[in-house]
Amino acid sequence: MLGVITGREVLRNGWTIVREFGPATYGRCLLATATGRPITFLALATQASHPVHGFRIAVLSLAAAAGIRVTVGRVEAAGR
Repeated sequence: MLGVITGREVLRNGWTIVREFGPATYGRCLLATATGRPITFLALATQASHPVHGFRIAVLSLAAAAGIRVTVGRVEAAGR
């Protein structure tokens, strides 16, 4: 088992990919399968398609590591 995505998986699960991860991720999956580039879904799903999106992921990851829960409009310390 290599763990790389295949065209059949992308087409079969297209609606789920779009619904859960967005159309940009689905587009990256289609492009990867069309070019034959061996890549995992996780690598494609976590790629930032926009600098602001990448910044948000980094901030949320740092907040989670620090035990801070971030919700829309407010920030609160988790477990404190």
